[in-house]
Amino acid sequence: MKRTIICSALAFLGIQANAQVEDISVTLSPTASYNWFDNNTAIKDGLMVGGRVGFGFGEYFELRGTYEKSVDLKNTVDGIDGLSDQFKNQFQSRKVGVERIGGEFKGNIPTGGSFAPYLTLGAGVQKLDGDHIPKMEQVFVSGGLGTKINLGDRIVLNLEAKNTMFNLDRTNVLFRESDKNNFGGLINNTKEERMMNWSALAGLQIYLGGREPGKLTELDRAYLRKFSGGLSGFKLVLEPGGNYIDFNKNSNYRNTYMLGGAAGFDLNQYIGVRGFYYQATKDEKISTDWDDMSMYGGEILARLNVARGISPYITLGGGYLNVYGNYKGSRAATNQSSYFAKGGLGISVPLGSNFEAFGSANLLYTTEKNTNNLNNIRTPDELMQHTMYNAGLRIKIGATANEDEVLSRKLSEREVRYSKFEDRIDELERELKKAYNDNDSEKATRIIREKRELEGRGKYSNKFDESRVRLTPKELESLVDKVLNDVEKNLSDEERIDRLERLLLRSDNVKSSNGNVTNERILNELERLNNKIEMYRLNTNAVSQDQDKTTIVSGGNNQPTANTNDNVNVTQPVAVTDEDGETGIATSMLIDKGWSLNTGVGFGKGTSFNLGIRGHYGFTNSNFEFQPNLTVGLGGASAFGVNANLLYNFDFTRSFIVNPYIGAGIGYNSISNNGNFGANLLVGTSIDVLDGRLYLDYTALDLAKINVVTLGYKFSL
Repeated sequence: MKRTIICSALAFLGIQANAQVEDISVTLSPTASYNWFDNNTAIKDGLMVGGRVGFGFGEYFELRGTYEKSVDLKNTVDGIDGLSDQFKNQFQSRKVGVERIGGEFKGNIPTGGSFAPYLTLGAGVQKLDGDHIPKMEQVFVSGGLGTKINLGDRIVLNLEAKNTMFNLDRTNVLFRESDKNNFGGLINNTKEERMMNWSALAGLQIYLGGREPGKLTELDRAYLRKFSGGLSGFKLVLEPGGNYIDFNKNSNYRNTYMLGGAAGFDLNQYIGVRGFYYQATKDEKISTDWDDMSMYGGEILARLNVARGISPYITLGGGYLNVYGNYKGSRAATNQSSYFAKGGLGISVPLGSNFEAFGSANLLYTTEKNTNNLNNIRTPDELMQHTMYNAGLRIKIGATANEDEVLSRKLSEREVRYSKFEDRIDELERELKKAYNDNDSEKATRIIREKRELEGRGKYSNKFDESRVRLTPKELESLVDKVLNDVEKNLSDEERIDRLERLLLRSDNVKSSNGNVTNERILNELERLNNKIEMYRLNTNAVSQDQDKTTIVSGGNNQPTANTNDNVNVTQPVAVTDEDGETGIATSMLIDKGWSLNTGVGFGKGTSFNLGIRGHYGFTNSNFEFQPNLTVGLGGASAFGVNANLLYNFDFTRSFIVNPYIGAGIGYNSISNNGNFGANLLVGTSIDVLDGRLYLDYTALDLAKINVVTLGYKFSL
């Protein structure tokens, strides 16, 4: 109960702190990876999917939780020595499930371009199970190198190469009671070995709140100044303190106090790196009577704010729990040292400019064997969860720099105001676009007025005030007459609309007895111009329809001509352009937008490598799109699919680089010679590349019985 209360309180503090900080963002990232397992794991290479959720501390540092789960993996004896040929020939692959839960630190390396490299370090727990395979759990550590590609203001594409390391006894993956006699000498030489799992990972990362990727905040500029100035901008930190570890009741370790400390440095007031060492004391007492156990390792500390009072923080780390030969456990069993992973929440209380008191609650994970004989094939290492409490004094050594003053406060009030103004302006632009589409000039005028007011109060306020010409009522009416009477013949309708919108704003600031009349004239003209543009569009459509009619001309008796719809010739296709600037060929109510080639991976009933072709057909005056497609599997399990899907493209502003879409449809799909006719669900996004469009989507065929991840390119007409 005590453990639950403490962890819940710390989590609540963390949530509250995050809600108060403007330049700390929340990140979400769905991922997919292809894994090349170590031969000694006895697991075939294959696909894993999952996601990451965490915090971004400015543009350069992120701390996040990770989750991955395998898709249709199987065990194998390929590349394993010590097994008889008879056993290999008779071996039948069985399903193996791999699941990973952990934490990860991501450091983005600034380059100033669209492509930015990054490093990752992480740790966590890996779970294995499957057909006739005992459940196993291991602690893993990981490291990766990748690059991110900016797709929009708050969306990036991550591409990463990663190595995951863990200890595993491969016999646990292969063993089955009926095959025991065929294992030969392998049983008598079972032992855990260090395994390396390489993978290639891709994922879309979405930033919620905080700064926009690619735009430096004061926090980010302070990071750069620190890094360019060498160690002078860092603070050395010493942390004398102690731990209390409440070991799992099934563990052979005894509950104990530990004394020691940590040392490291703070990159700034948000991020710190520590190395620690603690020595256990005897009889569960605080003393200098040392026990035969110690722990050492490293951790990353991330504060959720830099308030002058209590400051919550997150820790993530790992290390080694070292048990000496004379250590006496809680039971008469052989004691083993173990790697561990840990993570937790803490709070710090400033006691002065260079001193803090701190305390934290952590979950600690180790692996232990229940037995020490040959039967451990069926009783492999079990993951043990322990609770560790930590407290001490934090001493910071280093002069206060100007950069630290920047890091010690939230974004300035002005920057916060700008951010809110810009968000509201973006929202108003979307509403204004809809108002014009609906020909609602009254609503459009209200939106224009609020938008211009925000632009005047926001980041353009100085420029706006300096450039604004103060007009008398007569001067304003004269200017309105000039625009309404179309004196400037070279102005387009769109330019005249923009002028009138500006005049609306100025008319609000000019006191005149004819003010309402002037506003009414402007509103009427706005409505007329929008109607004119709409009529032009309708007339254009009518002309296109008239081109489909055939004129019959008589042989020479001066008889009148006649139009008929019964004799229709094939006319040249009409090129049209939609609101997104995408050109297609109009075929009655359908718009032929072209075709695309794609490749992807299918999994579920089997795993296959696919090639496909899609048609893209839009509808006039609509965001819907019809896509017939054909897919053929070339690698892995045999695959074939014919589908027809209806998509809806979300209509975001032009500043939003990617274009997400969702859809549904029907089709026939087969994988591993197992086919069905069923319904489909689809979600994806696309981006303009060269003269065409690159798209990435996920399709649940036959309502998720078959899953397909597809990457394709649509060619322009």
